[in-house]
Amino acid sequence: MRREATAYASKATGMQISVERIDLRFPLNLLVRGVEVIQKKDTLLMLESLNVRVQVLPLIKGKVEVDDITLKRARVNSLDLVDGMVIKGVLGHFVLESHGVDLTNEMAIVNRVELSDTHIQLLMKDTTTPKDTTESAPLNWQVDLRKMKLKNVSFSMQLPADSTRMAAHLGEASVEGVRADLKKQFYGLKQLLLSGASANYDVGTAPAGEGFDASHIAVRDMRLGLDSLLYEGRNMNAVIREFTLNERSGLSVSSLTGRMFSNDSIISIPDLRLLTPHSELDLFVHTYWELLTIPTAGRLVSRFNAYIGKEDVMLFAGGLPETFKKAYPFRPLVVHAGTDGNLKQLQISRLSAELPGAFSIKGGGSMENLTDSLARTGTIALDMNTQNLDFLAGLTGMPLDGSLVVPNNMNLKARVDINGPQYKALLALKEGTGSVDVNATLNSTTEVYKADLKVSDFQIHHFLPKDSIYELSLSATASGKGLDVMSYRSYAKLNLTLDELHYTHYRLSNVSLDGDLKGGLATARLSSDNELLKMHAEGEYHVTRSYPDGKVTLAVTSLDLYELGLAPKPLKHPFAFNLEAEVRKSLTHAQIEAGDMKLSLNSRMGLYPLMRQSTRFVDVLMKQIDEKALDHAELRKALPTAVFSFSAGQENPLAYFLATKDISYKDVSVQFGAAPDWGINGRALIHTLKVDTLQLDTIFFVARQDTAKMNLRGGVINGPKNPHISFSTSLTGEIRDHDAELQVEYKNEKGETGVLLGVNARPLIEGHGKGNGLIFTLIPKEPIVAFRKFHFNENNNWIYLHKNMRVYANVDMWDEEGMGFRIHSVREDTVSLQNIDMELRRIRLDEISRILLSA
Repeated sequence: MRREATAYASKATGMQISVERIDLRFPLNLLVRGVEVIQKKDTLLMLESLNVRVQVLPLIKGKVEVDDITLKRARVNSLDLVDGMVIKGVLGHFVLESHGVDLTNEMAIVNRVELSDTHIQLLMKDTTTPKDTTESAPLNWQVDLRKMKLKNVSFSMQLPADSTRMAAHLGEASVEGVRADLKKQFYGLKQLLLSGASANYDVGTAPAGEGFDASHIAVRDMRLGLDSLLYEGRNMNAVIREFTLNERSGLSVSSLTGRMFSNDSIISIPDLRLLTPHSELDLFVHTYWELLTIPTAGRLVSRFNAYIGKEDVMLFAGGLPETFKKAYPFRPLVVHAGTDGNLKQLQISRLSAELPGAFSIKGGGSMENLTDSLARTGTIALDMNTQNLDFLAGLTGMPLDGSLVVPNNMNLKARVDINGPQYKALLALKEGTGSVDVNATLNSTTEVYKADLKVSDFQIHHFLPKDSIYELSLSATASGKGLDVMSYRSYAKLNLTLDELHYTHYRLSNVSLDGDLKGGLATARLSSDNELLKMHAEGEYHVTRSYPDGKVTLAVTSLDLYELGLAPKPLKHPFAFNLEAEVRKSLTHAQIEAGDMKLSLNSRMGLYPLMRQSTRFVDVLMKQIDEKALDHAELRKALPTAVFSFSAGQENPLAYFLATKDISYKDVSVQFGAAPDWGINGRALIHTLKVDTLQLDTIFFVARQDTAKMNLRGGVINGPKNPHISFSTSLTGEIRDHDAELQVEYKNEKGETGVLLGVNARPLIEGHGKGNGLIFTLIPKEPIVAFRKFHFNENNNWIYLHKNMRVYANVDMWDEEGMGFRIHSVREDTVSLQNIDMELRRIRLDEISRILLSA
């Protein structure tokens, strides 16, 4: 029979089904062992044993008496059999006993259910299952579950769309007295006790943040006790006898107790209390079903009290600086709140918060017609008084050294009035003799808004006592329509006037800012006319475009750098300049002009493409450096297209500023450009640079890049008319794909070569795996030092620097008269990194001094 049954089932399902043993004993006792179901080499089901014992005689009367159903060690993998999900798991042990199943009257009594060592994993697929709209026959069953026990049971689920993962584990759980009447919609539970439970909830792949992180919740040591649960229409009841847990962040719930009940008329939470080792929270709510059906009738009364300790506050301040956490007071935050009324008229009768010694807030208000957006009215007011708020300075992350403080005895009053879609907000801050007042209105239907700001004699010095900024007075007005500034239909207007700013011994005024937004174009105008700064600026920006598109012009006619402390003495002429900057879809341009000084940056690329291409060039360069080989052709392809130029004579702010430090020059010019077609090319030139009594006639630098190398040349030339000394010094270099070279040459006023010496550097990675560093080779073969020609003895002209910073040197350099220089590393020393022998022989100090004096 076993072979016939398995063969028939295999053929019908297309699966490979095997059963080790099937026993059917009188009267009705079925035992199945060793079940295995395989589909395409994947095991769908493995079952050690299933035992079912059912009484026969009650079946004749339409009743079922189940003496025992026992299932042991089952393993399941649904693969793609269930649309939209995959179910995997193991079931260790399952027992069911049921005496009293009446099929005719649709009644069932389940005497005992036990489940242990069971772990289920549910993976939701990224598919959509059509909703089943087929009407099903009504279920009128009455179920009575007497006892159920769970031990070592876990469940996990993963949602692919948003990387959400959830998991729960039950150490032990017991349920007693579960009743359900599906016809009357009655559900009840006498007792539930859960212990040794844990749960995890994670969203995304980012690691959990410090403190409590709502995207990564992990609770353990959970214990829950419920009893007297009831649901039957409006008749509901639940009692929380105990609830404790510990969370990953350190949050610990020592106790949660309370009761919730309702009947045909009322809904009540008479006492819900949450305790942690450091805090206590109480909630009372009493209302009527009438409030939900007729919002203008009924009544809602609620009270909330909380005493929240510092330790729990800090759990929700995980990302804040340590200076703030340490400075926050060790006192409980006390919160009281209460409401009384209904949706027709609701009183906020008790609203307060206090951190003793730091601040206290009191408030209240009333609301009418809460559900009617046109007839809704209300007022909410708050009054805050401060004491010691210096701990707020810790939010900056800087040491609390008195540079930033929060003054004591400030008063803040706030009020919000609601009249249909019209909102009005008033805010008044008092600090000593200073004040800040804000008056704002908003219509939520038309999105028309207006805001006024008035700052009068506000003492910045009270907040920044170590700075020289004192009282501030200003006024500002903003108005417009449309809260989405990216919309063409939005418009706005801004006006700001600086009435007075006391900075050191200056009292600055006559500063104004005007701005407009219309049709997606934002414009601004800034002007200043006082003893420190005289200037005017205008700008525009298209806020609706996906790329930066705007322009700014700035004209500074006078900026006193000496009075600002940026120059050691007054400049010859006032510091003045003009700036113009523009970014478009295919243009980036910036230019500064001041006297005969001009600086500009131009590119035929938009700002974002220019930044992206610059970043790509750096990435390519760093990769090649890591690989110890440059590819100039590849580097040129990654270059952005841009040109930078700078030129200056003697009549400009730079020249005036350098003059205060006894530095002058005749003219300066710099021009560099980059593009994939011609690489990096540029030159820089300074004529007649004077620093105190030193004069350098010409300083130059030239760079040119082709597809194989970068050529560099720079130097200093002092002509025959130089008041000190005539000479020429040049530096010539090349950066090639696999090495780089730099050589210095010095000639005196007679054209005699006093120095001709250079170095070639290249990565050294060969040598049986031991080479990993840079080798420096001195060039040329016959260098010149102090007007004497030298040669290297037997090619001893190199210095090797290993990546571990150990130096290997072998340099022997001598002239025909025996003057020379020798440096050798001691290879026998395996301990020291820098143990080197050095020898100098017959050095002519007078000849060396000729070079040093001219340099």
